[in-house]
Amino acid sequence: MTSTDHFQDTRLVEFDIEGSGIDFQPGDVCMIQPKNLEENVERFVKLFSHFDVDVAFNMATNDGDAK
Repeated sequence: MTSTDHFQDTRLVEFDIEGSGIDFQPGDVCMIQPKNLEENVERFVKLFSHFDVDVAFNMATNDGDAK
């Protein structure tokens, strides 16, 4: 949807919502948030037990060659 040098990666995804009762207007945004399986979350918490599970954090690479 956007040029390769644009700061955002914008995609067009179409959903067939006919008959769903959902109302939208052009320009509305749909945000999709993935949900992790509980066993994966528990494993992560065990591996990184020094994290406070009640505090949000961001993960970022420190390897400039990582993709």
